[in-house]
Amino acid sequence: MDKKKKTKMFHPKNKNKRSQDLIKAFHDAAQFYLGEAKNFLDKSEVFLENSKPIVLSRTEAVDVDTKDDWKIAELLFKYRN
Repeated sequence: MDKKKKTKMFHPKNKNKRSQDLIKAFHDAAQFYLGEAKNFLDKSEVFLENSKPIVLSRTEAVDVDTKDDWKIAELLFKYRN
C-alpha cells in the first residue's frame, strides 16, 4: 500500500500466476544473527556475501508487533507444545 492508500503489485508480471507456481521465497524473520562483533560494527549491511540462513518453519517464528501477533504466537506455542 502506498502513501495514498492505493495498492499495487510488487511484481506485476506475476499477477495471473498461482502462488504455488511462484519461485520459493524467504524473508528475514529477525530472530537472531550470529557473527563477529567487528563485522556488525564495521558494516552497514547485516547480510554479507558469506551469510548463511537458518531456515525456520512457519510455526517457529512470529514477528510480534501487535496484540493480534501475540495471540497468534500463543496459539502456535500451544500447537507446538
